[in-house]
Amino acid sequence: MKIALNFGGFYQSWHDEIVEQSVAYACGLVDEDTGEVRSDELFASINSWWPYFEQYAEAWVHQFNGEVGTSLEFARIDSPKEYNFRTDAIMVEASNRDILRIFAYVRENLLKSEALEIVRSITASRDGFIAFYKYHQLFQRENLNLLVECLCDAIIAAQNSSYPWIVEDFEAEYCPQLEVAA
Repeated sequence: MKIALNFGGFYQSWHDEIVEQSVAYACGLVDEDTGEVRSDELFASINSWWPYFEQYAEAWVHQFNGEVGTSLEFARIDSPKEYNFRTDAIMVEASNRDILRIFAYVRENLLKSEALEIVRSITASRDGFIAFYKYHQLFQRENLNLLVECLCDAIIAAQNSSYPWIVEDFEAEYCPQLEVAA
């Protein structure tokens, strides 16, 4: 089953900063004296950031798996055309065992009320938002992926309340073929 992990996205986020800094180190575009990223050179030399975002997203999923005890498999990054309503999400493939483990993690960490609040939030229409699903529909078998996404959102929110859930030791695997030709 495919589910989305709403990790916070890359657009103007701490995840974006970590990727940028890691790529700068991998490219050798960090000032040796100050440790500052030479941003102008970096952005002029990188043709596409997506391979680096994918590397980070895979590392983020690995970290999620380690925390929750799942074996989710990275599928792709789901990125909106415009960032005014939502941000990037990591699409993963979840097995039945993974789904059971996510339910167990929510129960073990007393996150049920937080998860139900997320379900209420996405199923309640309000000014500027018409809910696509009613509350009870998220508990129907055909919408299991949406319920699991809400559980994952509760897990991520709980982690982020302590400290931002980021991949601190991320090291980009530099891809020379992505450089802009001189």
